Amino acid sequence: MESLRGLSVLIVDDESDARELTAVILATAGARVDEAASGEEALAKLSRTRFDIIVSDIAMPHMDGIRLLHVLREQVVPSSEMPALAFTAFASSSDRDEALSAGFDRHLGKTADASTLVSVVAELASRRVEAAS
Repeated sequence: MESLRGLSVLIVDDESDARELTAVILATAGARVDEAASGEEALAKLSRTRFDIIVSDIAMPHMDGIRLLHVLREQVVPSSEMPALAFTAFASSSDRDEALSAGFDRHLGKTADASTLVSVVAELASRRVEAAS
């Protein structure tokens, strides 16, 4: 499995079990993780803390992942400064297209295994480093 050492990742998911499992997978690969249970909580954390990557569910109450990304990209940080992964149970091609149109850099179904999740996060991190150079 690839190393995520040194990366700071914000995980956003209203389902605590899914959020905690994602956090364990990424932390085991070396990432520093923080968690938010809602889009609103994520925006509050993003206003105080800089993260390298955001990993967010799509289907959440009040503010879903699509709305979160719209607000994030318009008001907080452009995609070149903080890539975003839609990590969701909604894995159809239309769901993927909607997530990418909203500003997510990648879309991955929650059925993906741990090594795939870590690889995608590592890929997004390398894009961020390249964009900053």
